Amino acid sequence: MRLRFLLDENMDRAIQRQLQRLNSEIDVKLVGDAEVPPRGTSDPAILK
Repeated sequence: MRLRFLLDENMDRAIQRQLQRLNSEIDVKLVGDAEVPPRGTSDPAILK
């Protein structure tokens, strides 16, 4: 099973890049990226 992480929109993109460099099998997205909730989505809405 592939690990998938959704990072807060306020996280530094460098963290996303470093996680993907560490292991290319990890799927790391920031809120606002393609195929995930748009920027500004409330945390409770994401955690449903």
